Amino acid sequence: MGTYRHTQHARWILAPLCVAAVIALVAAMAVNELMFWLICLACAASTGMIAWLFSSLTVEVDDQNLKWFFGPGFWRKSVARSDIVHASAIRTQWWHGWGIRYTPMGWLYNVYGLDAVAVARQSRRPVLIGTDEPDALLGALGFPRST
Repeated sequence: MGTYRHTQHARWILAPLCVAAVIALVAAMAVNELMFWLICLACAASTGMIAWLFSSLTVEVDDQNLKWFFGPGFWRKSVARSDIVHASAIRTQWWHGWGIRYTPMGWLYNVYGLDAVAVARQSRRPVLIGTDEPDALLGALGFPRST
């Protein structure tokens, strides 16, 4: 097996978060009240931090592990390849959302879209990894999509 690395960017999530941060900053500049200014600044900073942390999802596969993380390396997770019993392409529901969510099918890690790969493990519930190229991820895991 070779290695696989793919980063999916969350462009449509970033736009509203950035707009919210700008609105908070403009509101802070428009009002001459220190407490309001500090609250708006805190809102802008936290919104910007969330946008930065969840700006992308990177998935890596090597001979030993399947690994994934958000943005600059936030929330790193991994599954040993020896623990993976099966993987398949799925479509998540729109109400499952983006980010880190617990769904009826297992934990979902996703930054954009409805496509994901469900990774069945020997020891625990499946994990769902959002991706815009499920076939490539399945191939890297050794479970090509059956047509």
